[in-house]
Amino acid sequence: MSVIPPSAQASPGSGTTPPPVRDARQAVEGHYTAGVRTYYDENTQAYLDGFGEIFQGSRPASTEDLMRHIADGARLHGGLRVLDAGCGVCGPATWLARHCDVTVEALTLSEVQVQAGRKRVAAQGLPDKVSVRVGDFHRLTDLYAENSFDRVLFLESICHAQDYRAVLHQAWQVLKPGGLLYIKDFYGQDFRTRPELAEQHAADMRKLNEVYQLVMPDLASLVDVVLEPGFKLHYVREPAYEAVFEPWLNFEQRMGKSWSPEISYLELITAVEILVRKPG
Repeated sequence: MSVIPPSAQASPGSGTTPPPVRDARQAVEGHYTAGVRTYYDENTQAYLDGFGEIFQGSRPASTEDLMRHIADGARLHGGLRVLDAGCGVCGPATWLARHCDVTVEALTLSEVQVQAGRKRVAAQGLPDKVSVRVGDFHRLTDLYAENSFDRVLFLESICHAQDYRAVLHQAWQVLKPGGLLYIKDFYGQDFRTRPELAEQHAADMRKLNEVYQLVMPDLASLVDVVLEPGFKLHYVREPAYEAVFEPWLNFEQRMGKSWSPEISYLELITAVEILVRKPG
């Protein structure tokens, strides 16, 4: 199991500038858990105003269709114990508990989100089905027993990790043999064949990372590091729905910051789903 570097828990201020597109196999200096926590403490209300309770940038027009897609993609069914690693305010967790008859452990760095999530869980009468707590997905084995989950979900959350390798090795530890790991997120497109755009590409991606407190990976290194612990691949695919972007734009308006890349964002980043299985 990988050792988590001390910098994963450090505060910003090292002076290191993160790369525009990360190699997911390497920890990123200059991008820290503390910054992500502050980002969500400060911007959760803007997320609620822009996205509603499901904080997903890649989405069809219908939230119900989005959640059915996620449930099908992660092969959820009744009786499973699920970890939602990076849970927001428990919008996905409560939907999955109601519609898929699963129990969900919901984890977020943000105390603001924990309090909002607990209110949502109580209001929907789901305290026996959904539990939410503050915690860092770099340190899952400090929070949960090994081999304790049937599914581990990263729903547009692992992009915030300082060290993908540490997170995925931790996910391996808490996932039961035969369990599935599902990732829904984005990756940065490869611009090596367009060197004339390299400078602008880097500038656009750095702005994305700054606005959203993440460092987007390339696809090849993402898949490589996901498979490294020993997971068996079921699929790597783009979501099979027509994406809409109004919630994303509404969120940026409420947050008061805009990405606004010079190159089309459809050329810069692409949504991806990955499903892998822990043998056993």
